[in-house]
Amino acid sequence: MPLRTSVRVACRRCRKKRAKCDGQAPCSRCEEASEPCEYDVVQRESKGELRAETARLRKSNVEGDVVLRAVASIPDPHMCKIALQGLVDGSLSRDDILREYRDRASDSSGPSSHTSQTQSPFSQQSTVQGFRQDDPATCFEQLLTWRSCRPNPRTVDAPTPPPLSLPPLPLDAYTAHSRQVDNWTRTGWTRAHVRHLIDALRTWDYLPFCLFCEDLFLRDYDSDSTRFCSFALVHAILALSTRLINESSDDAALLPSGWLSSQVFFDRAKAHLPDDSQLAELPDIQALGILALYRLRCGLEAEAGELAEVFAARVTEFCQRSPPEDEAREDCTKARVITYCGAVSLIRMLSLVTGRLFNAPDPVISEDLFSLDQLAGGTRIAGQCRDGLRPNLSTTQSEPWNAQLIAANLFQLTEWVYNVILSAEADIHAASRDITSVYERCLRWYKEFFGVLAPDGGRTPFVLFVHMYYHFCLLSAFRPFVSLTLENAEVKPQEICTQAVHSILALAQSYDDLFTLRRVSGLIPYFVCASGLFSLAMEDGGSQVGPLRLRRGDGEAVMTEADLKEGELAGLQMLGHPRTPVQTSHVKISPAAHARSLLAKIGSTHLAAMTADKLLREQIASRFRQKQQQEDEEMAG
Repeated sequence: MPLRTSVRVACRRCRKKRAKCDGQAPCSRCEEASEPCEYDVVQRESKGELRAETARLRKSNVEGDVVLRAVASIPDPHMCKIALQGLVDGSLSRDDILREYRDRASDSSGPSSHTSQTQSPFSQQSTVQGFRQDDPATCFEQLLTWRSCRPNPRTVDAPTPPPLSLPPLPLDAYTAHSRQVDNWTRTGWTRAHVRHLIDALRTWDYLPFCLFCEDLFLRDYDSDSTRFCSFALVHAILALSTRLINESSDDAALLPSGWLSSQVFFDRAKAHLPDDSQLAELPDIQALGILALYRLRCGLEAEAGELAEVFAARVTEFCQRSPPEDEAREDCTKARVITYCGAVSLIRMLSLVTGRLFNAPDPVISEDLFSLDQLAGGTRIAGQCRDGLRPNLSTTQSEPWNAQLIAANLFQLTEWVYNVILSAEADIHAASRDITSVYERCLRWYKEFFGVLAPDGGRTPFVLFVHMYYHFCLLSAFRPFVSLTLENAEVKPQEICTQAVHSILALAQSYDDLFTLRRVSGLIPYFVCASGLFSLAMEDGGSQVGPLRLRRGDGEAVMTEADLKEGELAGLQMLGHPRTPVQTSHVKISPAAHARSLLAKIGSTHLAAMTADKLLREQIASRFRQKQQQEDEEMAG
């Protein structure tokens, strides 16, 4: 039956005024009054049309049930939630899901040797060699070698350091640059939202930005160019940022707040990485370095190290290609240099902080392949690195947060420390003659580098991180010599290491005072844990590292009996403290107990730090039991 349209005689205005209407369009009354003339139109549908609409809705419901079953059949829960998110944001259609479901059903019904030749948009796996899963519970275990350090019996205990604190300095507020929808992800977020996450990561952890040229990346991100930006790099940065900023629980694909989890971005970054048969472009290579930092933050040390090695190998291969002969040649050279030196620094940093360098069976380990001087056929690239990253700290920089400057100097400091440790592994006595000159270079580095950064960025999270990293480098450099007496009597390794431990813990406490320890670089728990283990090792050797003085407000958190485990409380009692808090403006606490307290705070939002907290707590309790056993044996004797 065709549609029948019934038009009422009177228009709306005439009916409202109860006036006679001539039924014209417009009617004479509305035309004279210069008012709009509107009529109500009623459409009547036939029973056949209603039945057809009902059938269409039933079919849609059946298809919806099939789609839900298809999504529910995905074995990987992370991929399942990615598929659901794709349906919500429109990046995946129902046809995509149903097609994948039918393909998977046909694969499972065919011969067991049959393998699908195509990958679904939510089942792609990384093709980068070297990826492997490891247990987060084993992270920090290589730091246990710090417990094997023994003091020089002729070294006098270091004096108690004064309390350290820094006044707060508010961080600059973020300003949105655009409300355009981001084209690099399928989240439906605006560019401003993605830029906010990038800026937040820069605020709390600047180290990732030493692996790529941020200005070139942001320029190409805004212009949708793929020369210095890529899907893999954007997703890798978002994975690290989301992990740092939003996550206090592990491996949830969709956070309670509705945010996508970092695991989703990590999976998408891996899916966009080229396989070994393809030539990787620079942004995709840079994504490997960011993903290495992400996996370290997840407590997966082995996978982080493997990613860092792949990162260094790929960028070495890339640097041997000829740069493009166009107007972007200078930008490309700059990006190559920063990425190469960042890759070398990263692989050495991870080896240092995780303790792998001290546990390597052979001192000459694989990282030596990436030395500037040994880069295969790399005379041209090595020259670029030396010229492009040669620090000029005596010159006033217009941009204190210059990624090129920071990358150059972190690279330089890391190289000095890394090489002196390798030389000490090969010949401790020959290395002891060179450690004094390395120490003097480190002191100059510290003075000049922070002289440049101090004017505008002296009290930011990253500057505190670099302070801690510098002292950790000193602690690591002098660790092989801690039981020796050097030819230069003014340089005392044990005293330098003790001061470095005090500085690291005091800086971490200042970080807590200024910003809290909820958001820290993934390397900071390693600095703190190594400091606590080293202090225990010195006490095992009969040398007191010396307690730290904390303001009462800070000390109460670790001095309250309810908050302390038995071994930690004993650590305070060995320093002469009673079982109740001392009513003074400052309290004293052993470095190991202080490190344990800091790790507990970091662990509230950084799950990998909880492993370090547990490891250090077990070592403190073990030492307490050994001490009690020795005392019991002496009394029995």
